[in-house]
Amino acid sequence: MEPLKKMKIILVEDSISDVKLTQYALDQLTPAPELLHFYAGEDLFLFLDQSSQNNFSLILLDLNLPKMSGLEILQGLRRRHDMSRLPVVIFSSSKKETDVLSCYENGANAYVQKPLTLDDFDRAMEAIVNFWSHANLAPNLVRA
Repeated sequence: MEPLKKMKIILVEDSISDVKLTQYALDQLTPAPELLHFYAGEDLFLFLDQSSQNNFSLILLDLNLPKMSGLEILQGLRRRHDMSRLPVVIFSSSKKETDVLSCYENGANAYVQKPLTLDDFDRAMEAIVNFWSHANLAPNLVRA
């Protein structure tokens, strides 16, 4: 098995406790992914508009955010040419079928319900990172 590549992950999350849990869980992995955090969609889009950096591996996106919802952020990302293929994993406490369906219909690559225990949270982060850094074959890696 090949070693896992180091990931750069964007997290859009307004809960400081969930940010800390995510960072802690990611720090337990080898190599630990780099995490860039935004509290709100407006901050994310401002960063994307002002940055030439486009070497991110994944976006973890909460649904229930102030001002701009996670669904609105997802829709905005999918309209952007530079972000249209970047994997977006919805990481939300909601398990409402309408939320799940709306996210997939608007281009989410996965929908993961936030676990309730620290151990489950760590396992979920590890599974997400393992899948998107190793198991999944990204389009830019496919050779004709």
